[in-house]
Amino acid sequence: EAQAMADIDVVLVETANRDLMEVAGVFAERGVPMHCDKPCGEEMEPYRTLVEKCRVKSVPFQIGYMYRGNPALQWVWREVQAGTFGEIRFVEADMNHNYQSDGYEAYIGSFKGGILYNLGCHLVDMVLPLVGADLVSATPLIEGTDCKSFLRFANGADVLIRTASCRPGGILSRRLRIDGTKCTVDLCPIERFDGQSLKLKITAGRDESTLDF
Repeated sequence: EAQAMADIDVVLVETANRDLMEVAGVFAERGVPMHCDKPCGEEMEPYRTLVEKCRVKSVPFQIGYMYRGNPALQWVWREVQAGTFGEIRFVEADMNHNYQSDGYEAYIGSFKGGILYNLGCHLVDMVLPLVGADLVSATPLIEGTDCKSFLRFANGADVLIRTASCRPGGILSRRLRIDGTKCTVDLCPIERFDGQSLKLKITAGRDESTLDF
């Protein structure tokens, strides 16, 4: 089907997870700019090959990491760069849902990382700008529908990313906590779909403040 799509200027690649890199590769070969869904496969080599094809052909390629448009996170990333929170020592990022749809557990369990494979990429994309250092080690902890990974970075920062497919709080339990040497930052939930503002809590000693976004 992808081969039959000719004479297009740009494409949104959103298909079954296992087919993403194969379909995206078709358009990379043809030099078609694309926005690609995530995650980009269980193996690195197909993804590296795709990116290299896009670079050689100067093909615009972006991945659907939805938190990049989050106003609260955009503010946090800027303030981290400015040193407002001091040195980042520890980050905990939590992304969950509670779909309870028939067959979902069997489907997500077919991937080596389970729900961590499907959602963890959003969290990695979120925390990398916070720590600003090379990854030293990653320790996955896969426990049924609750999956985690402990990440250690070269600058001494530690990160815990957590995902769950049956968390009672669902998307309202999604959370980001940052411990810096000057203050602690807490955003929960990370996103809302009810029109309410996002609330970012900043704690420094006995002083607390809350920002609305």
